[in-house]
Amino acid sequence: MYFFRSFFIITSLVLLLFSHSLVAEVLIKGKLVNEELEPIQQVRVTLENTSVNTDHEGHFQIKVEPADIYQIRSGKTGYYDSIQTFSHFELAAQARLKSEKTDEESPFIVGTITLVERVKERVMFAFTGDTMMGRRYFSPAFGDPILINDDNRLNDSKAIVKHVKPYLEIADIATTNLETQIFEAIPGDSAPKSISFFSKPETLEALKWAGIDYVTLGNNHTYDYQVAGLQLTLKHLHASGLGFSGADINEERALKAYSIAINNVEFGMLGYNGWEGRSTPSQVAGTTKGGPAYGSATNIIQSVISQINGKRVPIVQYHGGYEYSNNPSGLTEQRLKTAIDNGAALAIGHHPHVTQGIELYKGQLIAYSMGNFVFDQYIPSTPYSFILYVWLDKEQFHRAEIVPIYLKGY
Repeated sequence: MYFFRSFFIITSLVLLLFSHSLVAEVLIKGKLVNEELEPIQQVRVTLENTSVNTDHEGHFQIKVEPADIYQIRSGKTGYYDSIQTFSHFELAAQARLKSEKTDEESPFIVGTITLVERVKERVMFAFTGDTMMGRRYFSPAFGDPILINDDNRLNDSKAIVKHVKPYLEIADIATTNLETQIFEAIPGDSAPKSISFFSKPETLEALKWAGIDYVTLGNNHTYDYQVAGLQLTLKHLHASGLGFSGADINEERALKAYSIAINNVEFGMLGYNGWEGRSTPSQVAGTTKGGPAYGSATNIIQSVISQINGKRVPIVQYHGGYEYSNNPSGLTEQRLKTAIDNGAALAIGHHPHVTQGIELYKGQLIAYSMGNFVFDQYIPSTPYSFILYVWLDKEQFHRAEIVPIYLKGY
C-alpha cells in the first residue's frame, strides 16, 4: 500500500566515515541530466574547492585529493541545485567491482544526477522530521560526550545541523516539526505526563542558520510546561524570524495557518496534533486554553477549506500514529487522506520517530513519517531517517526525492 515510485529518487546518502587508501588523487566521474533524461551541458559541478563544467553530453570528471566523504554540488541557471554526498568507501568498493585496476587507476563513478528545472509557480519544499535539542544533548546517557555546552550553546547547536545545512538551503522553503518548548529556564510545573521536553533559545537560531524557514508546533510536546512554557515558546519564535503555526494561546489561533508567498504562489501552512490526551488539562488548545491545534477530521476539513477560500494552497502536517511502528495507524492514514480529499496539496506526518512509507493518493503526495531529524534517542531504529524534497507546480504534485540521513551520536 505504501510504496516508492521511480520518481522518488534516492538522491544521496550520509554514511559513517571510513578510512580510505592513501592515494595522491582520485578521479570522480558522473553525468547530469534533466527529468527527461536528456544531458545538460555547462552545469557547474563543485567538489571541495574545485569546479568544472559538464560537456555537451552532460559528463563531468573532477580530480581531488582523497577524503572520507565527497560532497558534490551541481547547479545551473534555470535549475534547482543538487547536493550529493558519497563516501570514499562506497565509491572505492564500486570501482573495485567494475575493474581489476587499483584504486589509483580506477575512476570513481557517481552515476547520473538529475536536475529539476525551475519553471513558473514551481516550488521546492524540504520537509524534515521530529526536532528538539534538549535532554541528553546537555546531560547525555552512558557516558556519551556533551553535545551542547552551556558556555557554547549557539556554536554547539549549529554543529549538530551543519552537515545537513547544504541540503536545506537549496529548497525554496524548509520545514521541521519543533517537538519541544523553548525557554531559558523552566517556568513552572510540567504537564501531567511522563516525558516533557524543552530546548534552549539557541535551538531556533541554529535551525534558521541551517536553512529552516518554518516550524510546525502541532505535536504532543508543545504544551509540556503548560501555558507559561507555551507563552515563552511563542515569544522566542516571534523573535527568531521563523514562520510557525499549529499551536497558540487558544484553539481559534492554533488552527490558523502560517501564510507565505513563494514564487508568486500563496501557501497556507497548517499543523495539528492527532489526539487530545487523557489528562486534565487536555494537551490541545481549547476555547480559552492554549496548546497545539487538535487534528480532528472536522478541524482539518474546516481549516483546509478556509485556506482554499482564501486563495492559498494548503500544506498539512499531522502528528500522530504509533511510535516505532513501521506502518501508519488507520487513524493517521484517514486524517491525511481527509486533508487531500478536501484540497490539501501535501499531507505530511510525523511522531513515530522512525520512517514510514510514502504514497501517491489521488495524484498528491502523502508522507507518513520521516523519522527523527534532531533528537536524542538511542533506540537502534531511530537514527535512520530522511529529508523529503517535494516540488509542487502551484497546487499540483510534480516530483519527490528522499535524502537518507543517519543521526550519528544523536
